[in-house]
Amino acid sequence: MKKLKERKIFFIVFLLSCSLQLVMMLPRVLIGIEISTITGFFLYFILTFFSFKIINHSLAAICVLELLGILVLQLPIRIISFDATSVTFVEFLYQLLAIPFGLAVYLNRKKSTPLIFLILIGLMTLAFSVYVNKIWKHKLDYGSFKYDVYYSPSSPIEGLDKYGNKVLLSSFKGKVLVLDFWNTNCAPCFKKFPILQQLSEKYQSNPDIVILAVNYPLKTDTSNQAYNMINDRGYTFKTIVLNNVKMIEYINVKYFPTTVVLNKKGIVVFSGDIEDSEKSIERELR
Repeated sequence: MKKLKERKIFFIVFLLSCSLQLVMMLPRVLIGIEISTITGFFLYFILTFFSFKIINHSLAAICVLELLGILVLQLPIRIISFDATSVTFVEFLYQLLAIPFGLAVYLNRKKSTPLIFLILIGLMTLAFSVYVNKIWKHKLDYGSFKYDVYYSPSSPIEGLDKYGNKVLLSSFKGKVLVLDFWNTNCAPCFKKFPILQQLSEKYQSNPDIVILAVNYPLKTDTSNQAYNMINDRGYTFKTIVLNNVKMIEYINVKYFPTTVVLNKKGIVVFSGDIEDSEKSIERELR
């Protein structure tokens, strides 16, 4: 009878672990991946700790069942398509981490000093999760874990300005070049344009810097659509349209919007959000 009750509890632990995977979809959508990572860690910690309190033996079995509850839903979709699920990878790791952390807290619950030490580690781990998510997202969007990079475009990049003149980006060697890559169907791109306008106005009298909005042409774009969209919104920064969509691969742009800063030698020294580009711009101008 006791073993039957124990098996029921084991099954409930496994079921709760699976159910939390479904519950976590809500905070992920409503409040963002950073908070859902913290929430997931906290929920799995609670499940682990109180499962041990109910059954104060077979700790290894409980850990394995919770782990299976996570993996049974997560592992198949991550194997099938890691790229599609990669944005939640840090959240997934933190859920796994919560299980051994819950075990450590339970084992040290009667020892005040180790318990305080563990709680401090847990709080630091949760606080650090925001930073980990940020650098992971930067890696997914921009191809590196940090904004400061150092590489040369693999081939020349050129486009057309609103007058139909060819603009070869290699002709700007000797100047700091700021490129803001966007497309006409990118809502976040338009939200960043006021910042690009401010940068353009700030440096417009400086002969050592060139700032360009570089449009990635879509198949659905009409003639002059990119230029018209900029003009209609009252922006005055210079705009060019790439001659070939493959050219973004030459400079390693995978996400819109992406701001790229090239130094006076034509080396890419920054790739990321436009809000974070000014530090690199000022450094290169010095």
